[in-house]
Amino acid sequence: MWHVISEYELILQARTKVAEALTLVVRQRREEYNEGKEKKSDMLGALLASGDHFSDEQIVDFLLALLVAGYETTSTIMTLAVKFLTETPLALAQLKVRNKPKQPL
Repeated sequence: MWHVISEYELILQARTKVAEALTLVVRQRREEYNEGKEKKSDMLGALLASGDHFSDEQIVDFLLALLVAGYETTSTIMTLAVKFLTETPLALAQLKVRNKPKQPL
């Protein structure tokens, strides 16, 4: 018997794989943090150093949310910016003037 995998199931499988990979990273960094090794100044380092005692699962969920939100919002904003600039020649001209190199390349 065939089992048709829905798009939702594929998304859940992908999320699980990413969460598993992030969990390994979080565990490793937590061990390094607890051993007093060099502290890294990134989002994960900030979460570990916050004193809020987040669980690994909470940190992974937070990082997944940032990953998805960051990806979606960045691509959407870039698309809208390009669309706006192509539809508004004056704005494009002003942007070119503001970002004109001071010296020729």
